[in-house]
Amino acid sequence: MHISSPSVAFDGGPAVGAGAEPARYRGGDAYARSKALSERYVLAHSVVPTIVLRPHLIWGPGDTQLVGRIVDRARQGRLALPDHGRALVATTFVDDAADAVVAGLDRTADSDEALGKAWVVTGDDPRPLAELVEGILGAAGLDPHIRSVPAPVASMAGRMIGRFWPGDEPPLTYFSARQLSVAHWFDQSDTQRVLRWAPEVGVDQGMEALRHWFNGQ
Repeated sequence: MHISSPSVAFDGGPAVGAGAEPARYRGGDAYARSKALSERYVLAHSVVPTIVLRPHLIWGPGDTQLVGRIVDRARQGRLALPDHGRALVATTFVDDAADAVVAGLDRTADSDEALGKAWVVTGDDPRPLAELVEGILGAAGLDPHIRSVPAPVASMAGRMIGRFWPGDEPPLTYFSARQLSVAHWFDQSDTQRVLRWAPEVGVDQGMEALRHWFNGQ
């Protein structure tokens, strides 16, 4: 089982009802580029039954990446979304992502159709980006108001910050600005059929679990 990311196929445009496109990314984002390189290598050199999973935007209680960064930036007054966060985005609750990994491992033993391919995994419940971010902020007990910037401005700022930021992790890059500006949701019919898996936690249920986690801290 190789864990990849849908970002390996990102070309700057939206993914609307897409499947697992080829891992073609060769741009400047180190994360997406390394994921694409590793996925291509694994599929070209696998010597055991192998499946590639691309979970999209995993989140949930205890998450220090997506949830943690959104909350931290909101607390610092540095949170803004391109075009009011209108882009429709599919995410994956952490429990569903873990179940998909187990299902994929099971399929390495009994499904020739699954082998040697990449499968995008999401919760199959796309929402506007702003709705997702507002839900996370609300679960954390923070003001859900989010500033908006025009998408071209965000992309230009990301390009400049990414080029001149002195540290390893700039707060915004051109790649991340473009990803936040366009829709990302995927056709899950083949994934669910072949992996014999389906998500069980919708966004609303996941937000309630996140709220309980924050309240328990």
